[in-house]
Amino acid sequence: GGGESSLAKGSFPVRPAATLDAEYRTFAIEAQEERLIGVPERFLESGLKRTITISSSPVTNLVPALSELLGFPYGCVEQTTSKAMPMIYASALLDGRKEEYAKDAVSAGIKRLKLMQTASGGLGYWPGDADPYLWGTCYATAFLMEAKRAGFNMDEAFISSLASYLDMALRSGEHDLNEQAFICQALAVFGKPQKSRQRYLLDKSESLDLAGLARLAGAWHASGRPDLARQCLREDALEKEVARTFKGRLTSDTAASATMLTVLLDVEPKHPWVEVLTKRILRTKSNHHWSSTLENGLALVSLCKLHALTASELSNYAGTLSGSGLKESVFSSKSTFGQSFAGTGEIRLASSGIGKLFVSVQTEGLVPPESLKPTDREIKVRRRWLNSEGKVLSDWHGEKEGSLEVSVGDLVWVEVMLQTRQANLDNIAVVDALPGGFTVENPRLATSAVCLSGGEVLAKAARADRTEFLDDRVVLFASAKPVPRVFRYAIRAVAGGEFLVPGIQASCMYDETLSSLDQSDVVKVIVQ
Repeated sequence: GGGESSLAKGSFPVRPAATLDAEYRTFAIEAQEERLIGVPERFLESGLKRTITISSSPVTNLVPALSELLGFPYGCVEQTTSKAMPMIYASALLDGRKEEYAKDAVSAGIKRLKLMQTASGGLGYWPGDADPYLWGTCYATAFLMEAKRAGFNMDEAFISSLASYLDMALRSGEHDLNEQAFICQALAVFGKPQKSRQRYLLDKSESLDLAGLARLAGAWHASGRPDLARQCLREDALEKEVARTFKGRLTSDTAASATMLTVLLDVEPKHPWVEVLTKRILRTKSNHHWSSTLENGLALVSLCKLHALTASELSNYAGTLSGSGLKESVFSSKSTFGQSFAGTGEIRLASSGIGKLFVSVQTEGLVPPESLKPTDREIKVRRRWLNSEGKVLSDWHGEKEGSLEVSVGDLVWVEVMLQTRQANLDNIAVVDALPGGFTVENPRLATSAVCLSGGEVLAKAARADRTEFLDDRVVLFASAKPVPRVFRYAIRAVAGGEFLVPGIQASCMYDETLSSLDQSDVVKVIVQ
């Protein structure tokens, strides 16, 4: 008023009406060949980034698997270990500038695992858990001792408590033979071999699967008895496929094969199983990676270890990456090259010299939401919105009266329905990305009955195993059953505008082929 005015400026992050996605390509070319590297058509120009890795080793083909692993957003004991463990071995996959990043990743993994230690000395599945998780403790122990041998600092009290827990677990007699073999390996790498138990398991080796035999062989090798480790290589062990599991003792045929390959490279690197196991592992790779963090982590460790023992093909080349508006980048066969490039222009790869160039290209950027088609693969997840009076704003199948509209300040109850087509499935991660203009009302699930503003009562909701309320999404970890389970939380509209509501998605943490993605929507938030 009074002829005066004021002006305020600020910068605010705005989430675009698009979905972040990534695509990987790998190829090999001879030195002196040229290649133009373009952008897949489905990506939008805004925020596009291509990361190109070049080396003289075919292990470069594993870069997408490493990227997929490091980008996995969850942090239970298995995933923390699976993400950190390969970084000890992955120097061949990283350019020199990322070596410190690899060290930091290992150190961060060690610190997070320490947060999972329970009063018993064992590690819980998640930080803060009260109960120990035996398999996870064994798995993490193998990584921790490998990191210690690689020169990383380790809290001796932490390590000692782990060893005490594992010793008590073995003496309890409560665990099956495959689990006992894993405990024996963990204790042996601690320098506390259980030779009498290991001999008992060797006598019972026909009852061990491929992973169990690998763990027992690893225990004998760590005990200084490679001769007895070789006795664990039962001739028929490769004939029977190891079934995938989703809780407790986590394994799969790929994970078991990778575990055996890793041990075999210590025990007998020239064993004929090395080639068989390598082919078996690579055969299950799909879209440049494996179907779980466990498989990615174990496969990367075994194949990087194999690469370190195998003489590289003679290469001597130098080359450049160039393009319109790009500063020319130089690479050579002397070291792994890695660099990110912004923009959509074609990148020209040219080189001179001799030998093969192994190239990995990761394209990251935004894609239109309509390019991601809804799908249900053995799991089904749906979402509906209700207002504070219990009226359905958007039903399970996207049905609604007219367009989806709310006002600034309105409370919205979000209900998430999760089910599986057949058998129960454990360790399902449900990701519900919040639309712009909304925030979580209360950082907890409304598991008790909810009294609405109109006096009606919403039934009691299911309780997830774990819930994470992040800035832009809610993540639930739960079991899926043939009978639908419904979870609930509240969000509130805090800013006006028209926003994309991303489709809710769910996937099994130990088999990404079991997944569900629902359709996206649009919500209009009105300023009264």
